[in-house]
Amino acid sequence: MVAVVLVVGAVLTAPRPGPVVDPWGRVPDLASTPELMWEIEQSDIDDLWLFDGVIAFVARGDVVGLDIGTGERRWEVSATIPRCTSTGTSLVCATDGTTVLEIDPRSGRVDEHRIDGVVAATRHEGDLIAVTETAMIRLDDEGEVRWRVPEGGMEPSLWFAGPAVVGGQVVAIRSDLYERPDAPAAVDPETGDTLGGPGGYPLPLRDGVWTFGRGSPSTHYLLRGEPAPLVSALPVVATDAPQQLSASEFTTGTDLPFALVDDVRVDTLTGGGEGGTAATDVSTGETLWQTDQLGGLGQNTLIDNRTVAYLSSTEDEYVYTARDVRTGREHWSIAGQLTVDTDGEHLLGRTSTSVTAWELG
Repeated sequence: MVAVVLVVGAVLTAPRPGPVVDPWGRVPDLASTPELMWEIEQSDIDDLWLFDGVIAFVARGDVVGLDIGTGERRWEVSATIPRCTSTGTSLVCATDGTTVLEIDPRSGRVDEHRIDGVVAATRHEGDLIAVTETAMIRLDDEGEVRWRVPEGGMEPSLWFAGPAVVGGQVVAIRSDLYERPDAPAAVDPETGDTLGGPGGYPLPLRDGVWTFGRGSPSTHYLLRGEPAPLVSALPVVATDAPQQLSASEFTTGTDLPFALVDDVRVDTLTGGGEGGTAATDVSTGETLWQTDQLGGLGQNTLIDNRTVAYLSSTEDEYVYTARDVRTGREHWSIAGQLTVDTDGEHLLGRTSTSVTAWELG
């Protein structure tokens, strides 16, 4: 049984806006101190996505939509252990082992489909691509199977993320991937044929971006809407110059780069000692600044054209900090072990017990 509460019915006929999450973590202004908008207590959040004016998340068996400006609930869909994916403009949630719910994130309107044994699904060019307990399949709008990959099936308890269509590939990841070398890492969305990769398995970076083989020895970025991977020598999470990522002059040694901004590379220092964070001018090789906080934790890094914001830690605390990328000067910081998301206008920080929204400058 699916229970839907529609709060904003007027948006049902409005054109659906495009994705709001920048694939490279870019926002217009991080130097200005964010202004607190609202905070709610919310535990057991399994995942969270940003859409135009709406935050959607899964918690305790419900899929919930919040108004990003006020934090008030706009809609709620009750489902049994929903496993959801984002297309950038809608949510596709599998539940009950038989049902796929397509949710309009602005209104909560639901379209329901039946696929026996479904574990997770996504929408692609009018078709559904689903992982079931026995296969990965592509279904047209009449429910006819266009292709089937038997090795792509999994039990619900083994699902981790996907499927997603990114970089011209269908990717999904399971929790027992190292025990299933026969499971395809990626398949062709048109034919279902298994595709080769750089080795290993793809992992989600942020909404609309997956990566293959991050940092060893190259990273394949798979982006929503792009027909092929971007192959990079630099495994960054955020950059203002994605076209530079494949440049051969990048060398990192034992450090792990997580941002490239204004021709400055920002690294997590991992080579001996207790670690830290450092910024290097890529043209001169000069170290511009360094801290003893271990930075670049998680997939939380954001940038503007002169600023980098990242999660770091010391022995006894976590802090999310925005710094001038060339001087290291701190613009602002937020204490806590945050998982960060943004639509470019707002900063969302979630912990194990709460969700907080700030307005960006």
